Amino acid sequence: MTAEAIMTVAVLAGVAMLAGILLAAMRTRRARNRAYLSPDGYQEVCVTINGKYRPNTLEVRQGIPVRIRFLRQENNPCSERVVFSAFGIDRRLPAFRETLLEFVPSAAGTFLFTCQLGMYRGKLVVTPQRAKRGPTKSRSRGKADEG
Repeated sequence: MTAEAIMTVAVLAGVAMLAGILLAAMRTRRARNRAYLSPDGYQEVCVTINGKYRPNTLEVRQGIPVRIRFLRQENNPCSERVVFSAFGIDRRLPAFRETLLEFVPSAAGTFLFTCQLGMYRGKLVVTPQRAKRGPTKSRSRGKADEG
């Protein structure tokens, strides 16, 4: 083999290895879902329950009403309830039905939600509300008008 052929094989092997690492990282990345704003002013997101929460990370904005649609596609007793302890929410989820959960996230941060036994786990990521810009005061550099 020539030096050029060896170099080509080494570069191709490196590219293949890098591609494999990137694919593995993408597969292990947790499911994440950013809520969309509905016409009635709610941030909406849908969570399917079948052995776990999918997606298991939900992103919403602070201070805007949230509507989570839980679709429980199993009858495992573990998933009968969903609990958002930081918000004082404990809701029953009937099997093979959609259940709406509505609330306003008052605080920013990352909050855990679980099934009643704590085996199914998810995160609610609440991003801070943007500061509202009010009218700005203009400053005059010259002397005030007299008169």
